[in-house]
Amino acid sequence: MIKYAVTRPFQRMTDIEAGIKKLDWAGDKMLKTYGLTIDPNMIETQARVLPAPVVQFQGSTASPGTSGRWDLKGPRKFLTVNPEPLKAWGVAYYPGRPATTQIDKASVQNFVREFIRAYQNHGGRVENKTPIIIQAQTDAAKGVEEAWTKCKNAFNMRPQIIVFILSDRNGFHYLRVKKSADCRFGIMTQCVQAAHCLKSAPQYLSNVCMKFNAKLGGSTSRIAGKHPQLGHFNTPTLIIGADVSHPPGMTEQPSMAAITVSLDKIGVRYAAACETNGRRREIISPRNIHELAIPLIRNWVDNVNGKVLPNHIYYFRDGVSEAQYHHVLQQELRDFRHACREEWPGWVPKFVVIVASKRHHIRFFPKPNDRLAADRNGNPVPGTLVERDVTHPTENDFYLCSHSAIQGTARPVHYHVLLDEVGIPTNSLHAMIYEQCYAYIRSTTPVSLHPAIYYAHLASNRARHHENVPASSGPRSGPEMKKAAYKLDKSTAEPAPLLSWADVEKSGMDTAMWYI
Repeated sequence: MIKYAVTRPFQRMTDIEAGIKKLDWAGDKMLKTYGLTIDPNMIETQARVLPAPVVQFQGSTASPGTSGRWDLKGPRKFLTVNPEPLKAWGVAYYPGRPATTQIDKASVQNFVREFIRAYQNHGGRVENKTPIIIQAQTDAAKGVEEAWTKCKNAFNMRPQIIVFILSDRNGFHYLRVKKSADCRFGIMTQCVQAAHCLKSAPQYLSNVCMKFNAKLGGSTSRIAGKHPQLGHFNTPTLIIGADVSHPPGMTEQPSMAAITVSLDKIGVRYAAACETNGRRREIISPRNIHELAIPLIRNWVDNVNGKVLPNHIYYFRDGVSEAQYHHVLQQELRDFRHACREEWPGWVPKFVVIVASKRHHIRFFPKPNDRLAADRNGNPVPGTLVERDVTHPTENDFYLCSHSAIQGTARPVHYHVLLDEVGIPTNSLHAMIYEQCYAYIRSTTPVSLHPAIYYAHLASNRARHHENVPASSGPRSGPEMKKAAYKLDKSTAEPAPLLSWADVEKSGMDTAMWYI
């Protein structure tokens, strides 16, 4: 199945054409009876390639062109680094079980030295270069408690972050670490693999540094927009992303709503909030919109824009079928407007509502030997835009390949503009969405989906493990999920809310990139 999923474009196109020949539409008696004919050829359309943006770091830039990738060599300084110097932090390593990677204290100390050097080379502010190192108990939750207690006592203050070194890729162990740290102690964590720590390869360390820096309040890079302070926008603008994820099969688990809101004026950093959203309910409930979005909008107004409300709001929505487009406008948008008026009477922002979808069967195959349109694997180059022939005849929608597919055939994202009260020019909207895909905070490649939605997807997956259930119930998602959990859901009661953040006022987790 995996081999089929990563079939390269030329082979996939060949397989499609072979399947069409087997159908033999020309000789189909039923089609002939009704006088129907089907063109066996693929639709040819004209696409255009949007110019790649310049990625801006602190004191340097990168111009990826159509390659869709750049690097942190040099090393490049992060655009912004941790506002507070790193003082109180620790590193906890779990003893490896049999047949897993074993790591000792000396190896951990070497990893810490190399990691600090890498982070400082990228501009990170490290005041304490000797974090407390702890060999944690085997049990994930007890290990987190021990690391928290020892780190807090050693520095006589709340730990800013704790690094956990895991001996294997046991997903349940990882998620127990995250759940315990998030919901019991409200502490930021960074998990790394013991096998990678032993090697301490520069590229791996730089990749970890991007996530580490984001969790501490920094950002990797930005796109050099027309307005240095506002990015693509010429007026204070807020970006909101939303996603609702559903459990596999007919299980007893609830659906999970996630909302992200930008933490700056240029749409690089995003805060995220999550909550249960009924059972298999795709439209976000009015209560969730009010309780998740309003506090994050208030944070943007108070701490980002000098207590001035934004004039425009871009609302990116993921995972909605065409049949539910009107529900987004008639319910979610209505609830957003109502919540905003209730919190700030008289405020009437202009909305741009965009639905993004990857659940479709449209694929684009550049013509053979067209080196300007195709990458080395035969996929469309990043920035390929299709806005005719396969789109809606009257509405504003388009397909965008913003990433460089490493394997298989690239799947473009279908963006459908449901509402545009701002009146943004179409070309400007295309450029804004494409270029912001280059500002994904933990990657040196553009991503396939707008970051506001991408982050919402990450947050909803992480929040599923904030459910108020005992660890004995096993994983809440993924391949390790117990078969016993796959029960037919006959409950009509609303699911219980998620566990709340621990000590949120002091930790600031609610306005941090905890999910990254």
